[in-house]
Amino acid sequence: MMELVLPGYPLGGVSWLLLCGALLIFALAFYAARQRHYPVAYWLSWLMLSMGIYTGAYAFELACATPREADAWISIEYIGASFIPAFAILMALSYRQHGRPSDGMVLALLAPSFITLAVALSNSYHHLNLRVDDVLRVGSLSISQLTLGPWYYLYMAYLNVAAIVTFSIYIHCWRMAHPQHRRQVLLIIAGLLAPWVPYLFFLFGATPYQLDLSPAGFMVSALLYFFGLFHHRVTTLAPIARDLVFNQISEAVLVVDNSLRIVDFNRTADELFETLDTHSLGQPLLVELPQLEAALQQEKQPGQLWLADRHYELKLQPLCNHSEHPLGYSLLLRDITRRHQLIETLRQHAEYDSLTGLLNRRMILHHLDEAINLANRRKNPFSLLLFDLDYFKQINDNQGHQAGDQLLIKLSRLLQEHSREQDQVGRYGGDEFIVLLPGCLSDEARLIAERINQLCQQHLDISLSMGLATLRPGEESSALLQRADVGLYQAKLAGRAQVATAS
Repeated sequence: MMELVLPGYPLGGVSWLLLCGALLIFALAFYAARQRHYPVAYWLSWLMLSMGIYTGAYAFELACATPREADAWISIEYIGASFIPAFAILMALSYRQHGRPSDGMVLALLAPSFITLAVALSNSYHHLNLRVDDVLRVGSLSISQLTLGPWYYLYMAYLNVAAIVTFSIYIHCWRMAHPQHRRQVLLIIAGLLAPWVPYLFFLFGATPYQLDLSPAGFMVSALLYFFGLFHHRVTTLAPIARDLVFNQISEAVLVVDNSLRIVDFNRTADELFETLDTHSLGQPLLVELPQLEAALQQEKQPGQLWLADRHYELKLQPLCNHSEHPLGYSLLLRDITRRHQLIETLRQHAEYDSLTGLLNRRMILHHLDEAINLANRRKNPFSLLLFDLDYFKQINDNQGHQAGDQLLIKLSRLLQEHSREQDQVGRYGGDEFIVLLPGCLSDEARLIAERINQLCQQHLDISLSMGLATLRPGEESSALLQRADVGLYQAKLAGRAQVATAS
């Protein structure tokens, strides 16, 4: 039966060092427990708790004066030591599977641990585990002189088999890992080897005075895992992101944590961003890649940006674990240059006249409605020109339709070059054109129309018949357009090559 007794000697320097290490391990266990929504962190917390119990109890064993005291503290050590192999395997399985092992697997692995604990706590009745024959005092250390029982050898075999299995799992993870993550796996492997190798030396009698050095290894292991948690984030995003994103998506992908620090990126992202390398891991995203800031702040998502003459769509997607707890974000950059070009081509066909490049009939009438609504709302002047080419049918008949088309193209260029910035020009149909003149009263609009006619006569050797209509308060676009059409008809009746204002 376990009995708690205080050691007969004061704690020496080694014992105090081990106690400080145990406190560090307990602190890590507490931190990992707060991250329990991550399966790896959940089992890491139990592993660290077991290691801390063993390390702390061993610190007191090293100050014991009698076999009875040593036997009591060894029993406490087994409260932690019994579960270390099982928790190490469960942590490795969680890391490989990115999730919790099955309940059956957990029970199968924990069963030997509970049996070992029961044997250790009842050891004073049967000594199947071990017997403390004496305590050897070496300086400030008390070394227990042990006679090992059959269960101890079974436990030793179980512990080493568990270590080999755990090591094999991590080696498999290392082989399958992306090169950027292999040092994370190596960090975990180092944390496994830190206590295991000293324990092997202890088993083969290669340590001074048969001193068990594995508690010191647990301290090193705790520091390695601590470094992994805070610097490499071993237990959180990297394995999940690798499985959920990198093995399924071919576009450029970056993974960031909730603080927008870079956790991972794939090969396409590495090729796209010259400044991105392994040193970028753990760095703030917008410090490493400031060109993404504008796209991330766009109200309309997904954001869009240009990189190296290519058009990209930037999509920010939350990453969650199996419990829907947010872990961070994946940033997916998809090259949409061809799609953007196709959309632009379709828009050109939908909004612009294919021959002249001017706004087509549908779009110029749409802009006319918008301009009239704005003018009526703000009570601003607005005028409209509707005109066609004089004797254009004769040009087509005498010189051919190709010559007529070239003339329309030249006229369109002239209108674009000599229009005001706020004016809009469109092809109404055939050889008819519309010019929207915001801010113009009738007299100013007439001057613009006459100037256009003069330019056509000088540069194109043609004249225009032009109808002018100025917006009346509350007038709709259809009525304004009808009055401009009447003006065009009046200009033709009056002899062409002139501007007529509709009444």
